[in-house]
Amino acid sequence: MILFPADTLERSEVERDYRLEFEGARAAGFATALFDFDGLRRGEDLDRVLWRVPESLRGEALIYRGWMLAAPDYARLFHGLEARGWKMVNDTKAYRFGHHAPENYAFWQQWMPQTAWTTREEFEHNGFAPIYEVLKAFGSSPVIVKDWVKSQKHRWDEACFIPDASDEDEVRRVVSRFLELQGEYLTGGLVFRRFETLRGDGAGQVFEWRSFWLDGRLLSLTPNLVREDEPDLETVADKARECPSRFFTLDFSQKDTGEWVIIEMGDGGVSGLPSGVNIDGWYRKLAI
Repeated sequence: MILFPADTLERSEVERDYRLEFEGARAAGFATALFDFDGLRRGEDLDRVLWRVPESLRGEALIYRGWMLAAPDYARLFHGLEARGWKMVNDTKAYRFGHHAPENYAFWQQWMPQTAWTTREEFEHNGFAPIYEVLKAFGSSPVIVKDWVKSQKHRWDEACFIPDASDEDEVRRVVSRFLELQGEYLTGGLVFRRFETLRGDGAGQVFEWRSFWLDGRLLSLTPNLVREDEPDLETVADKARECPSRFFTLDFSQKDTGEWVIIEMGDGGVSGLPSGVNIDGWYRKLAI
């Protein structure tokens, strides 16, 4: 079964941004169900949140497709569904592995830009000192800042890009603005990644490919822009079969040198389908 969030206003309908996926899942033969996403995030009783989800008598598998959830909310959803007999494809540990950059960096490190991080508790108790310490590993190289899940890349110069990791004044300016914008939604702490010059269209758009994987099997590889070349996934595929997450995404891009890099890993349930993907075909592959 595929679980989707219900629409905020029409609780008996799927959230409108997932309407095409909902129809594609049904056309591929999946059972579907809805739940109260907003109620889950507000901490409401799980019986109310999941009242539209039927019980599973045979412990069938379930995949969540919907908006991003904080790890504690995902854990509540997992246990609520488990109590109804459903077995989510990604358990709480697998969700954190795919969703939090510090959890998965060591696993994919050979393909990822250099990455380091600090927890929220460390810099809230000690100011910028632990941040400056973490950044020493990058020397004077440029870096980008994000939390364990999201960046502010749409505010690139203001709250994402740091031209020189050793420039403490610039680090303080960008990081402070990032923390201000994230506010209460800051997840985990701060993640810093070495900035790499990536191939793009010359107008500021970087070429990226999003891949979905289920149990080590490649489901789809879709570019954000029409491209003839694509990443060679043979080596990555070997590693994917060992991944602690059953359902996940990997986003690829290409450096100026031609080397392919993994930009990010994501949980397969909360990662969006690229605009160029054939939704019906994607769900048919998922059903195989």
